[in-house]
Amino acid sequence: MYALRSNQRGHWCSLCTKNRAVKRSKYYTFYSCDECLPQAIEKELEEMRRESHMTEADHQTWGRL
Repeated sequence: MYALRSNQRGHWCSLCTKNRAVKRSKYYTFYSCDECLPQAIEKELEEMRRESHMTEADHQTWGRL
C-alpha cells in the first residue's frame, strides 16, 4: 500500500466507504482508510498471489522462454 499525496486526497475508502482514503493499492484499483488498512493489505496480498500463478497456457507460452 502506498500513501496518498496531498494532491491525491479526496478518494473514499473502497472497503467501508465512510472514511477518506489515506492509502492506495499499487495500480490505483482500490483505496483504504486507516481503519481498513489490515483488510486492504490482505486483499492486496491475495491479488498478488493470484497474479503470480501461471496457468498451463502461460507455462507453455512463457515458461519455455
